[in-house]
Amino acid sequence: MDVIRPAGLLSYQSNIPLEYPEWDDDQPVSAGAFVTHEDAVWEVLTAHTTDTPPSQTDTRWQRIGPTNRFAMLDEEVNTKTIAPSGVIELSITAGRIDAVALLGLRATSIEVRLVVDEVEEFSASANLVNRQSSGTWLGFFTEPLYQQDFYIVQGMVDTAVIDLPKYLNAVLHITIINTGGPAECGVCRPGLLLNIGDTENDAETGIEDYSLREIDQWGRLSQQARNYAKEISTEVYIDTDRLDFIYAWLVKLKDTPLVWLGIQHHSAYIVYGYGKWRISRSGTVLSKMSIEVEGLV
Repeated sequence: MDVIRPAGLLSYQSNIPLEYPEWDDDQPVSAGAFVTHEDAVWEVLTAHTTDTPPSQTDTRWQRIGPTNRFAMLDEEVNTKTIAPSGVIELSITAGRIDAVALLGLRATSIEVRLVVDEVEEFSASANLVNRQSSGTWLGFFTEPLYQQDFYIVQGMVDTAVIDLPKYLNAVLHITIINTGGPAECGVCRPGLLLNIGDTENDAETGIEDYSLREIDQWGRLSQQARNYAKEISTEVYIDTDRLDFIYAWLVKLKDTPLVWLGIQHHSAYIVYGYGKWRISRSGTVLSKMSIEVEGLV
């Protein structure tokens, strides 16, 4: 079990264009128009001169959601950055990091590069359709990609790149490609990786489905499809001499959504959300920790 603590985003650049014009304090706006401001899309509810920027406390504006380019960088899994061209290119700076999670991907391949002062210090790529992405069977297991399974039925995949070299001034370049269709990404989370311990083999995974299903008096089914959240439940063996450290680390981050990497090479066990946990000191060498993670929608 590994955990990625998300780092604060310092800056980013994307090839995805803004879908609406940016807010301009010199331009009047009409009711029903849309503008973008601070990575969000806003609808004009009342025509006015835009003397003040959009805000949720101003009744003349309504926040619709993140911009398309920023959707993969917010804290919601089901808001996705979508590139009709089939290519998403993102460059981000987030301080010192050694891992990045990419969730809700619809892609056939990804590439991650770490550049410091215009010098490439790290590069990894994966073909998400062909498991032998490096061209060799050994390379599949040695590449620094947490998993590379492609779910044909869902057409979605969650993955994480780990073991990035740590630099304060690094720029992380991410390319997501989907051959034959739009490229999508729900969450991009760079951060610092912490190993918790060894996940037991009987770890459970599932979803909390928020779809509505009703059966009327004649037995006819009506359904309204909604989003779902991933969940995992497992026990992890931890080193007893690290018990206090792990306890304090997780308590400090109890109000922060984390990326939980349950089992290597299984997308189903990668969840972005909040964890509930208890530790049982089983012995002087190893202790056992029960973890339940509730994913964000």
